[in-house]
Amino acid sequence: MIAWTRYVLQAMRPADEALGWVLSDDMAGTPHGHYAVLMLWADEGGPVGPGA
Repeated sequence: MIAWTRYVLQAMRPADEALGWVLSDDMAGTPHGHYAVLMLWADEGGPVGPGA
């Protein structure tokens, strides 16, 4: 199985989770974590959603 990771803006996280992306790292305690999280797609086929 192939997995994809990408950075997702905090505001877009609920929409991406609804499409099947899962949280990989919330980067809590870092300046980056204030703006974005790292999401993971590990499913059959390619990733879906904006920017995929």
